[in-house]
Amino acid sequence: YYQLSKVNLKQGALMPAYADLMRVVDLQPGNLPARIDLGNLLLAGKQPDKAADQANAVLAVQSNNADAYALLSSIAASKNDRAGELTQIQKALAIDPNRAAFHTTLGLLQSTDPATAAAGEDQLRKAVSLDPKSVTAAMFLASILERKGDLPGAQQQLLAAKSAEP
Repeated sequence: YYQLSKVNLKQGALMPAYADLMRVVDLQPGNLPARIDLGNLLLAGKQPDKAADQANAVLAVQSNNADAYALLSSIAASKNDRAGELTQIQKALAIDPNRAAFHTTLGLLQSTDPATAAAGEDQLRKAVSLDPKSVTAAMFLASILERKGDLPGAQQQLLAAKSAEP
């Protein structure tokens, strides 16, 4: 059922994926990746409290699960809780400092505050260095560079994004 849920997610069949993930969690409550996937799907379905239940169930078993903290960060973002979002993504990064997506999230958060904008740019640069094919990180970094007046740097990031995903 878990493998089937992954196929359904890739195909955009969210309801069958949800049903499969619910079945997996019922049959294998210790399947932590399935709980994370279910939590992300619940969050996408505008059920942040149920998503938090899944993240917390994972943390009850494995207190250093970076994906659970990243999920909690996304849940905080959905509730416009910037401080919670920042705290949770920093916990995720402390556990897994080489995950480009976590650096992208932190970079986006920091870049919205003038006091931490430079740190946000550094985080996005780190994300791009960890995953040169990350279109999201490259696009956001290009946007920051453009605002700073670094048009050649912005162009370089946009070309890299285009190469990664033509």
